[in-house]
Amino acid sequence: MRRVHLCLAVTLLFSVLLAAVSEAPAQMFSVEESDQRTRSAQSVLIAGPDFINMDYRLGNNENGQVRYDWSDMVYRLRFEVPGFRSYVAYGNNLGSEGADTLNFVNAGANIRAATPLLGSARMGVSLPLKLSTDYIRVRSTDSSQPDVDHFRQSSVGIGLGIGLFYQISGSMRVSAEAIPQIGFSFSALGSDSGQFSAVNGSVRFHLDQLISRFGLVAGFDYSFRRYSGGSDINHHDIQSNNVTLGISF
Repeated sequence: MRRVHLCLAVTLLFSVLLAAVSEAPAQMFSVEESDQRTRSAQSVLIAGPDFINMDYRLGNNENGQVRYDWSDMVYRLRFEVPGFRSYVAYGNNLGSEGADTLNFVNAGANIRAATPLLGSARMGVSLPLKLSTDYIRVRSTDSSQPDVDHFRQSSVGIGLGIGLFYQISGSMRVSAEAIPQIGFSFSALGSDSGQFSAVNGSVRFHLDQLISRFGLVAGFDYSFRRYSGGSDINHHDIQSNNVTLGISF
């Protein structure tokens, strides 16, 4: 439980620091209206299929521990504004090789600030710093499986990566980033804690103001998350490939 309190305290402190510095770096990637005819959209709402692969890392089920090895598709919704991103995903009747007995829920958010390295209003490179929180639950729809055997983890992570931006034309732009992370994870009520590591990447292609203030956004998100420490059920890898399409405004 002490680790939980420490994670929450670090999250609160880091949120204040990021809020204080997020506006200045964001100016690097803003397009001056005097130089461009189209103002870059600030808010994004996107959704799409997310292809999940989950692997158990401790070998065979020799000691009777519960393991989740499956691949399937879920649906994910994302909302993004400068300095903040959030998401939620859901899937039911999931599983590999016809074993459609799993339910999947995932939600999270992150705050970020980017330190400019080089660039101009047309293109640039930055160092994005990200603090994230995430909750994921995988459980069997089989009522005979006890609740304690469900995979249920909350995590707090911090990461520093690389970000790229390019303004193709007045209304077309593309951005990409890759951020590794490390942090803590803990199960329900903080009774079992462990380690969390991840690699996250994203690409966004924007067509701004196609209809009034609304534009089109297409993208791709990749994540690899590793949970370890604590009880055997925590030792899983989760890989996500999310194709997205939505609107900007």
